[in-house]
Amino acid sequence: MSGALFLCLGFLSFPAQEGEEVEAPARAPRLESLQAQVDLAKAEKSKARGLKGGARIRQLEAAGLAYAGVAHWWPGPGKLQAEASYRRGEIHRILGKSGQARGAFIEVLDWGRGTDWYPRAWLELGHLRRRSGEWGRALRRYRDLAQMENSRLRYRNDGREWLGRSHLKLGNWVEAAGPFREWALQAEGPVEAVRAWDLCAQSLLLAGKPKEAEQVMQRTLEAYSRMATDPTPEGAALKKALSRMKTPDLLKEREEVERSEK
Repeated sequence: MSGALFLCLGFLSFPAQEGEEVEAPARAPRLESLQAQVDLAKAEKSKARGLKGGARIRQLEAAGLAYAGVAHWWPGPGKLQAEASYRRGEIHRILGKSGQARGAFIEVLDWGRGTDWYPRAWLELGHLRRRSGEWGRALRRYRDLAQMENSRLRYRNDGREWLGRSHLKLGNWVEAAGPFREWALQAEGPVEAVRAWDLCAQSLLLAGKPKEAEQVMQRTLEAYSRMATDPTPEGAALKKALSRMKTPDLLKEREEVERSEK
């Protein structure tokens, strides 16, 4: 099959029911192995780098079609299948096709148990719910990810961070502080810990607990200020993280307001 004919077939579509998104039934041609099929899809995706506008959209659609070929020709559980479904979900998300993105990420959950793609897809499903305003479902996704014991700490912390951020967005100040505290205690490095403690303190301050917020800030500064003076890239990154904390300024603003009201 010629490349031109393949691309033409790839963009054929069929009418969808009202409110429903469907993928085109055309697929990439079957290659000699699963690895070759995945490599083809990766090559198609890499072609989108540097492109803009319609050219980028068309190339991403071609890449999505190639990744769909993996699921079509080599279905079943496995790390490569899960990766292909995840990448297809990413492409659909970028193109604004949230329904198709959700379907691809759910496919990852079916095929990617025991791989890093599983918690990553779980997080993306939470993001999709959050962006569509389905806060209850988003919170459940993030909470479940935070408690996913068989996943790496990095992904559990992603769940804690976004559970806290979602509560913060909803104005659930007390509920936000808990996940941020857990994230800070489980942080994989000092920069991450500073970010988490800062968000925890902000939540406490917004919840009307300024003394607790100030205590969190003081402990954070005491724990990391000396490390931030190290003449290393890590020390410089930590110094930058400390300088970006919002809680100290928020506490000062609160004190000024209280003094002006007396």
